[in-house]
Amino acid sequence: DEGNFEKGEYDRVSESILPALRGLLRSSTVMPTVDAIHAVSREILRDLKRDVERVCEKVVASTSGKTTTPSKVNTAAAGENRNANDGNMEDIYLALQNCSSENYIRTLDAASKTMLRLHFKRAEIIRDVLMSVFTSSNNEFDENASESTGTPETPKSLQSPKFSMDFIRKEARDEANERFSRDIISKAVYAIRDSSNSIIDGGAMLFARLLSCRKHINAKLDATSFTKITKASDAFIRLAENANRKNGKRCVALRSQVHSQARLFLNVKHASELDKLKTLLEQESWSQATIPAHFQELLDRLSMAPSSTEEDANNKTTATNNEDGKNQPLPTKIIYKNIEYVATTTALMLIRTLKDYSDIAESNPNLSADVARRIAELLSEFNDGACVLVLGAQAMQGANLRSITAKHLSVTQQSLRLFQSLAPVLKARLSDITTTKCSGSSDNLAAVAGEGKPPSSGNEDARRKLAFANLDKVGCDFETHCERIHLKLIEIIRERLRFHRGTLPQLAKAWENETLEDFDKQASQFSNGLIKELGTLSKVVRSMFDENDQNNVLGVVALEFDAKLASSLRTVWEERKSVGGTVERHVKTDCEVLRECLHGLAGKFDSKIIGHELKELAEVVAESIKLNDARAADEAKLMKAKKRAMAAEGKAITPTKSPTPKKSSSSVEGKMVSAPASSSPSLTLTTREEEEKEAVTAAAHEEDESKDNNNNVIIINNNNN
Repeated sequence: DEGNFEKGEYDRVSESILPALRGLLRSSTVMPTVDAIHAVSREILRDLKRDVERVCEKVVASTSGKTTTPSKVNTAAAGENRNANDGNMEDIYLALQNCSSENYIRTLDAASKTMLRLHFKRAEIIRDVLMSVFTSSNNEFDENASESTGTPETPKSLQSPKFSMDFIRKEARDEANERFSRDIISKAVYAIRDSSNSIIDGGAMLFARLLSCRKHINAKLDATSFTKITKASDAFIRLAENANRKNGKRCVALRSQVHSQARLFLNVKHASELDKLKTLLEQESWSQATIPAHFQELLDRLSMAPSSTEEDANNKTTATNNEDGKNQPLPTKIIYKNIEYVATTTALMLIRTLKDYSDIAESNPNLSADVARRIAELLSEFNDGACVLVLGAQAMQGANLRSITAKHLSVTQQSLRLFQSLAPVLKARLSDITTTKCSGSSDNLAAVAGEGKPPSSGNEDARRKLAFANLDKVGCDFETHCERIHLKLIEIIRERLRFHRGTLPQLAKAWENETLEDFDKQASQFSNGLIKELGTLSKVVRSMFDENDQNNVLGVVALEFDAKLASSLRTVWEERKSVGGTVERHVKTDCEVLRECLHGLAGKFDSKIIGHELKELAEVVAESIKLNDARAADEAKLMKAKKRAMAAEGKAITPTKSPTPKKSSSSVEGKMVSAPASSSPSLTLTTREEEEKEAVTAAAHEEDESKDNNNNVIIINNNNN
């Protein structure tokens, strides 16, 4: 029942002490009453130790077959708890060191319930009965009962079904007020409060010894088991202080013990987690890991507010599992705030560690600043390790990777982005834990300091702000690392561009000897190879990065490649445009294909800027191709005209067969005949030059002119004949 007593139990306690109290009040002084009050408190403490010993003996009996010889450390821890009045507790301390953590936690719970239900509540009832005798409703010693946080409050004057008990209590109050002065009554009230405090302190001290006997073992437990121990301790402290709430007494020593063990556990765990993280980073292959449902659940709980209950988290996880269905493959992306991230195996392990640290801070709010500082160290170690292993290419040795590819860089960037978005949430979560559970608790701070007064709140706030500032710094480091990865991706594709640009002059030489009939109007080998490289980069980046990061990589690549590709193709075109072949046509085709590729690569970056220079070059080359085609057509027509003129000339020069003239004896007649024959060749040559000039200047009318020229030649030949 955890301290909930029935009405009859209050009556039974009253019946056991009121008659004896009335007898003591008839003495001349109040000292016998005070001595009796202290004797009752000592009896309750003896019963408390006996009952706790019996509860612990059950655990000893259940683990008697598994106990081993205690180590030197365990023996020393048990020696710290050695006391002459402990009875058989020394053996119990040794046995608890060798039992399992589950049995140890059950022992703490059983001991806590035994002390609270049987002894603390009994002491509270005795205190209420005695205070009802020595104080009245108008007396200055009356106290306003505070609200209980653990168990229902027992009123000062619980009405008893027996009229005699109320009458006896009233008579005892009247006798005390008549016999004793106000100063003497104040001594009795002080004794009542002191006895109540001694019972609570005795139980808290016994619980602290149960904790300290395993402090070195508890420091090596997993976070879940240690959190259960801390929660059991906090529950005992809360209920013990609630049982003695009217005196305002806090379990300072027990709080200090719990805080000391929590700090020791955090130090041991942090050292272990750092070593484990370094080992995982050295063995990491930086490939995309599948996401089991357990890690998605951990991330969901880590992003929830500390005030959210475990039941809410379980309901959310159950609903998610029901939506996912059964027998489905494991997802390859982890979801955080409706954004999908790709994570490595080491990143998943780090998420689990961060959840453990968050649980430690929630169960020990005073450690929130220490937890924040150690979380910042873990995140910084992951960031630095990823930088050295991936950007520094050290993973090629540790993980036996052949090379660091764009996919390795992209997976690393996604893991960094996940923790970058998680860092401010962790800061807000730890700050909320500190604000809601530590604000205004001076006694808690005193317990932590181990002094009667709390430490300076200004120093504590400064230390907490510095620890939280480390999380902000780690977030900035993640952003810087992601930018370096983006530059590395751009540098990789730049290297591929340099390689393909080196093959361009050799391809251009082949284009010089290629005829128009052999040109297939397809992209060249230079463009196809480069488009393939860009497609691989685009596929990797678009499958992992968000839109902003895509623009930071692909947009910059598209903008830079536009200028460099246009410059390379322009150089090839200007050097070889007068040579001939298919150089210009290949340049124009590559400009169009590459421009289209860059447009698709950039996406929504800036469609007006991307491909602008390639577009201008394609237009200039197209105009040049048009002019060259027109000039070639004119030359073709001229060649055709020349061929026709030469054909006509061949017909004109060919001599025609004429009848042989008769020989004359007259020399004068012979001279007259030979004179026209000598003048006809010069006339024929003059007419031929005119025909060539006319063919060059008027190619469109070449057929008519050739006919007229042929007629003139025939006439001249006839005259010569």
